[in-house]
Amino acid sequence: MDLFEAIENRRSVRRFREEAPPSEVIERLVRAAHAAPFGTARDERHFLALGGEAKQRFVAFLERRIEDLMPALREASPRQVLTLARSVLPTVRSAPVIIVVYTELSEGGPLLSLGSVAAAVENLLLAAHAEGLGGCWVTGASYLADDIAQHLGLRPCLQLAGLIPLGYPLRRPVRAPWRPLHLYWRGFPDREETPFTPTTTPEKPQLPASSAPAGKVLLVDDHPAVLDCWGSALRLAGYEVLTCGDPREALDLIREQQPELVVADALLPSLTGYQLCREVHAAVPGLLPILLATSSYTAADEAYALASGADALVDKPVRAQTLLAHVDSLLRTKRLYDEVQAQKEAIAAAHAELQRLEQAQVNLMEMIVHDLRTPLTSIMGGLNLVVDQQFEPKLTREMVEMALSAGNVLLGLINDLLDVSRMESGEQTLSLTDFPLSDIFRQVENLSRGNALERGLELTVTLPEPEILVRGDADFTRRILMNLVGNSLKFTFEGGVTVWAEVESKEGMVAIHVRDTGVGIPPEAQERIFEKFGQVEPAPRGQRRGTGLGLTFVRMAAEAMGGSVRVESEVGKGSTFTVRLPLAQPD
Repeated sequence: MDLFEAIENRRSVRRFREEAPPSEVIERLVRAAHAAPFGTARDERHFLALGGEAKQRFVAFLERRIEDLMPALREASPRQVLTLARSVLPTVRSAPVIIVVYTELSEGGPLLSLGSVAAAVENLLLAAHAEGLGGCWVTGASYLADDIAQHLGLRPCLQLAGLIPLGYPLRRPVRAPWRPLHLYWRGFPDREETPFTPTTTPEKPQLPASSAPAGKVLLVDDHPAVLDCWGSALRLAGYEVLTCGDPREALDLIREQQPELVVADALLPSLTGYQLCREVHAAVPGLLPILLATSSYTAADEAYALASGADALVDKPVRAQTLLAHVDSLLRTKRLYDEVQAQKEAIAAAHAELQRLEQAQVNLMEMIVHDLRTPLTSIMGGLNLVVDQQFEPKLTREMVEMALSAGNVLLGLINDLLDVSRMESGEQTLSLTDFPLSDIFRQVENLSRGNALERGLELTVTLPEPEILVRGDADFTRRILMNLVGNSLKFTFEGGVTVWAEVESKEGMVAIHVRDTGVGIPPEAQERIFEKFGQVEPAPRGQRRGTGLGLTFVRMAAEAMGGSVRVESEVGKGSTFTVRLPLAQPD
């Protein structure tokens, strides 16, 4: 068999017949291995042939050592376990001859380069194929190199390069199927030039499947070619790329464009990447990862980069997949940090809200106790005075009216508490009917007139003409107006309160307005006053704040009837509350 046929048809053989090749054949094979080109100035190769009983003892030794190693390999990678258990043992057990290849060691390391080892083994296997033999190169035994050397009694200055099982193949190796020859011609007179067009094209650089969505990356380097190379790889992977050739401009770009990651050269002319790291971290709040690239990558470079605030360091030129892997890792770290910060802020806001609610609960209890005690004090004081004066008719009438008024205030407070609670739980039921709005206006005027006179204020209630019929709960509507008028009187010290209504025929609604000339409500509090326990802070003119449930009831009751409430106010000039309720539909 000639050399060309041996090269074309040689295949790795792992199962052998029992008979061993003659010693002179083995010697020829080893001579072929010695003829491989040198890889170093001094190329010392050593070959040990194991056959017969020596080979059987060697196999038994490997079996024992691998069995001892298995418990320790439970945490090892599957590849290591498979290499030892499935590759080494079955192959060396099957082969009648094992050639052990060694190289000498010196103070500078192995005297046989990896390329020279490969050439030597390849020569040996080609020669074996030409002799009708087969073999393969087993490297997994390198895990047991020291044990093997001790078992074979070799000098410590030798290093295991591999085991070569040899023998006659158990089956004739299958000839390789024909493959097209990828040979392209240039500059040969007898050959036509052919276009160099591989059958496959390299895949575009892509992010790993499990990575986070692409983001915005700023590249900083004073070489346009480097920016083009990095930018092309990142854009193909779906990132938005910003480029900057001057590190002094990078800070402005970071503030304006807010990238999620910065990739910069460590050795920039006007401002080094290390200085850029420090300035970015001083100027940008939160986490902005920085990846530095350097053509002088040493342990000192890495330590200095990390001390300057860089998150990672790579050596130049940076391969596309290395760049993408670092970018993906740092962006995932950035997003995880942002999520943690968002959760931290949410927890802080929730904690602040919980503290506010706890304080509101304390304040509520104090206000409820005070608001319940005030009308009760009026009732009890009036009744005690009547008893003490032995029911003097004029005084009795005056005290009874005062007690009745205080009782109504107390009842209104209790109803507000109960109704707001029922509406929040969805248990409140409405009695929807069509009723004239003028009846509600008269009731509110009669019930509020005394309060207005007592405060020296003018109460103007304009009855709607013609009559307006409203679809809703009459009792709730009356209490809505009583709350609004009472609230306006409470915070008005000069002038008065005006009540009127307007029909919005296109929308099928009626707008009921309550305007006062009171202290007004600041813009930031105009939404809060309709919330549960929401109040204007601080209370005007030293007034004690109420429970904050009256306007909450107004909003919830109006919405329950299909309406709404809003306020327009200016501090120092008064407020106008507008309640919109549905009109009764004509038959």
